[in-house]
Amino acid sequence: AVIASDTFDITPHPANEGAPPLVGGFSVRGRIDFDLLAAWPVKTRDMSTYDQILMSTLDRFSDFLSSGKTILAGDLNSSTRVSGQGASHRRFVNRTQSIGLVSAYHALTGEAHGEETTATYLHGPKESDRFHIDYCFTSERLIPDSRIEILDGGDWEKLSDHFPLVLDIRDEVLAPVP
Repeated sequence: AVIASDTFDITPHPANEGAPPLVGGFSVRGRIDFDLLAAWPVKTRDMSTYDQILMSTLDRFSDFLSSGKTILAGDLNSSTRVSGQGASHRRFVNRTQSIGLVSAYHALTGEAHGEETTATYLHGPKESDRFHIDYCFTSERLIPDSRIEILDGGDWEKLSDHFPLVLDIRDEVLAPVP
């Protein structure tokens, strides 16, 4: 779900029509302005892999994602640590970089994809079953003014098998252009 306070206007992007299920682009306007693509790739009869869904999403929204003030966020079901996804995840990351987006977590921590020290997903009880499949990709120019936190453990572990990512970008950087 994409939810905002009543101080923001959220306008759905026209490319949402015909987009893969559970993928949506929105222009967010108010005291700060940015473009948001929320995604949760779910396999369908037409697209049998997460990679196909993610690449189709990037194709459909590539112009929208290259605005310079963009966030792509969600449970992307993609990681080099997931069996069979090493090449496809690298292809996805390379494609996001080609349109000016980087994973905020990886850019801010300096960790490589697949080498994350903080998991976002618990696939089972063992430490080896924990990995990173939830992301906030953002325009590269926003990284110096950003912080990211993963709310792991404690109460979150009782509520879900996923941990929220909190991306904090200084308001001044997202202020509307006069």
